[in-house]
Amino acid sequence: MKILVVVELYFHKNKSGGEAYLHHFLKKIKEYTEATINILIPNKEEDKKYDFEGIIINEVLESDEELDSYILEADILVSQLMLSPTVIKYSDKYKKPLIWLLHGFFEGFTKFMKNNKIIKIFNSKNVLVDFSNKSNYNIQNYHIIYPFTDFDKLSKFKDKEIERREYITFINPVQNKGAELVIQIAKKNLKRKFLIVEGGYSHQEQKQYLTEFRNLSNCHIIKNTNDIINEIYLKSRIVLMPSKYESYGMVASEASCLGIPVIINREAKGLNENLGKLSLGGHDHDFKSYQRIIESLDIFENYFMWSHHYFDLSEERKDEIEFQFETFLESHFTLSQNQTINLKFETDEPNSTPID
Repeated sequence: MKILVVVELYFHKNKSGGEAYLHHFLKKIKEYTEATINILIPNKEEDKKYDFEGIIINEVLESDEELDSYILEADILVSQLMLSPTVIKYSDKYKKPLIWLLHGFFEGFTKFMKNNKIIKIFNSKNVLVDFSNKSNYNIQNYHIIYPFTDFDKLSKFKDKEIERREYITFINPVQNKGAELVIQIAKKNLKRKFLIVEGGYSHQEQKQYLTEFRNLSNCHIIKNTNDIINEIYLKSRIVLMPSKYESYGMVASEASCLGIPVIINREAKGLNENLGKLSLGGHDHDFKSYQRIIESLDIFENYFMWSHHYFDLSEERKDEIEFQFETFLESHFTLSQNQTINLKFETDEPNSTPID
């Protein structure tokens, strides 16, 4: 079975949450189906083909003929983000099943919600509700699959070097992630150490805030890293996520696996769905609400309690995500008697469950 994934960016070049979500999703499908997965990425300069963690990357010069040839050979198409409308068009033209990953709300995508042939994968209930409300349509043929987190790997580090963790960590210093508020917190807490991590956003979006953080003696800035456990999490006592919007919040999931208290913005629905309403949270731009939580975690008993709460929560999420993925796979793939994978995409009555 051949799966073709058509996107503008992929995880080998961009370590942002959306790209990570797609990559882990595809690895899970490959593990279950043993399918051949090809990633197709437009390249304006030259054709390239190489392997990345068992998945074939094809960077190709943009042309309709080139895209046609790849699509004709594929059994299933997959897409996400800005190339999705193009891939939906080709899916209709060649009658190819399409899996569409939606890990954040985009206004221009609402018109495609009525296409019941598309298998829609939402990374949280909150994103599904956004699309349902904005498109004014009862969306069908969808699954909710939370972003994969390597719970087993991360949990092994839960108690490692915990006494040496000293930073309040903030990843992705941009406006949408609450950079202005974190600068305010850092200025009011000059005796505390802050770790500021350049994220997957463009340097231009981060530049202004990075300059302000550099002017603060208690802020240490590092670039994004592949060794996120040792370079970031094992140095973090607290993770700060006052984001204005998060569809789910992968950083929160990873930090909770290590028992790191995560302070969120309670107005960010995705973070509330991820960590639960009983989690630690401030309120939008209310500096004092975040400051009270930071100070409360100075008390050892409070820190210990919340650390274990987040770790226990990550165990629950692990089981939930496994169940979500199994439901998706069993709905659309079937194993025949000779152990080959057959597709079940041709159903006339797509699966649908009510939106709460």
